[in-house]
Amino acid sequence: MYKITFSKEAVKHVLLLQKSSPQAYQKLATIIEELAEHPYTGSGHPEQLKYITGMWSRHLDKKNRLIYTVNEGIVTVFIIAAIGHYSDK
Repeated sequence: MYKITFSKEAVKHVLLLQKSSPQAYQKLATIIEELAEHPYTGSGHPEQLKYITGMWSRHLDKKNRLIYTVNEGIVTVFIIAAIGHYSDK
């Protein structure tokens, strides 16, 4: 099992999703459960970002993506962001 950790920004994003987009929040909850088991496969179309080494993305809805990294050495998934699209930044 992978340990799931969140950046401060990601925590704010999760709380905002909970209030503003219940469907995206529910999908996020499902994906977080999957990340603990297998961070490279599952729902949300997991894909490694092409131009940012070591970062992965999963779709929450058309507008929002979950961005995360996986550290195999300490068996941890670090969630960086959960709102917006990586090209919006």
